[in-house]
Amino acid sequence: MNELTLEELKQMSGQPVWCKSLEVYGIIKCESIGRWKGIPFLVGIFYSSEYGTAPNFEYDIQKRGLTCCSVINEKQIPKKPKNMKSIFDFSGRYYTTKGECPTCSAEGVYRSSLYCNKCGQKLDWE
Repeated sequence: MNELTLEELKQMSGQPVWCKSLEVYGIIKCESIGRWKGIPFLVGIFYSSEYGTAPNFEYDIQKRGLTCCSVINEKQIPKKPKNMKSIFDFSGRYYTTKGECPTCSAEGVYRSSLYCNKCGQKLDWE
């Protein structure tokens, strides 16, 4: 698992992470307004089978010096293809869209593809 920087964590609101320091999974919360703007927090639950309890926690990652790691492969996060072009059939009617993979620049990625055939990057055609 890759350790995440504070700047990366600020962009991951709502995404899961593994906290090495606490040995627990959590979700990143980073507000865009107010007192806590731009400060990433780790939100989660400590479950104790010994005591049968599950207290919630919300920790300021930087203030506590926590180390968080990505649990999502970057290629699972959809990215828009580059250089998208509409393709028309012989009658001039719209047929499909084609583009390049934003990760590996493979050409000939078609709208019907959810993933790049060369590198596996998830594609966002919307």
